[in-house]
This record gives sequence, structure tokens and C-alpha cells, in this order.
Amino acid sequence: MRAAWIALGTALATATMGCGGFGPGDYRVYRVGFEQSEPQDNCFASGSVPVDIQDDSSTLYASGTFVIFIGADENFYLDAGSSILRGTESGDTIDFVGNNTDVTEEGDPMDPTRTTVVSDLQVTITLDGKVGQGTVTDTQSTDCTGPNCPDPASSACTNITNFIAGEVDDVEIQHEI
Repeated sequence: MRAAWIALGTALATATMGCGGFGPGDYRVYRVGFEQSEPQDNCFASGSVPVDIQDDSSTLYASGTFVIFIGADENFYLDAGSSILRGTESGDTIDFVGNNTDVTEEGDPMDPTRTTVVSDLQVTITLDGKVGQGTVTDTQSTDCTGPNCPDPASSACTNITNFIAGEVDDVEIQHEI
């Protein structure tokens, strides 16, 4: 799922969204440039980002596209290609969030090993006219209970990816039915 996010992007003008110019059924398309992801300390067993990773740098951006639309329920939605997130607006910022929980049980039915993986995704966009910038925060947490859990039984990893975005004018989206 992380790869899908690194292939996408967004920005909107507050005046365009509020005050009747952007309503249910309307959408905006944005080209996005994603910076290199930054894994946080919790992604590593040592509790800190290794030197061979923390000193990495790149001036290359991954490109992508975001589509922001307003649904019939008058909520903002971010279409990222493979997933759609619901968002809330506060001033010139829109915060999109979503999560997925996957639970598996294996082994003895009387004493199973239960693994829960939770993926949380947050895309925060700050807008300035037809351009913007934002952050994708992707956290994956794993928790295991039962006799066959790894050590440690719980872990989490957060990756942060900053991006820039610009609105693409005169775009019409067509879908096959």
C-alpha cells in the first residue's frame, strides 16, 4: 500500500472549495511530487534510524496524481488510485485519514496465535491557491498474542513522506462501466 501512495498528490484553494464554487460531485486533479520517505526510529530494532539510512538524500521526486472530490454527503474525499480516504477541512488544510485492520489466527484452535496488523494512513494538505504541500504519514502496527509469537510480540513502523502539488486545469475524468 505504501508504494501506491508514493505514486500519487494534491492542493486546493480554500476560496474554491468553500463559498459555493466546489460542491458535491465536483472534483479537482493534482500532480504531485513526493520526496524520499523518512522511516522513523520505531521502524528499527535498535530504536534509531541507522546511519547508513539517516544520511541518505535525494533531490529526485516520485510523481503521482491525486483526485479530490466532494461526495453527496458533502465530505471531502481523496482518490489515491487504489484507495479513497475521507477528509475534513480546517482553514486552508485538509486532513484525510483511513485505516485497515487485518486479523489472522493460526495453529491450535484451543490456543491459537492471533496476529493483528493495523495500517493507518494520514494525508495532510496545506493549500495556497492552485499549489500546496503536504505530508503522507503511513504507520503499520503489528500485535501478536498466543504461543507462537515472535519476540517482540508487538511492533510499529511509521514512514513520513513530504510532497508538493499543483492543480491540473481542464481535466475530465472518464471511467468505463
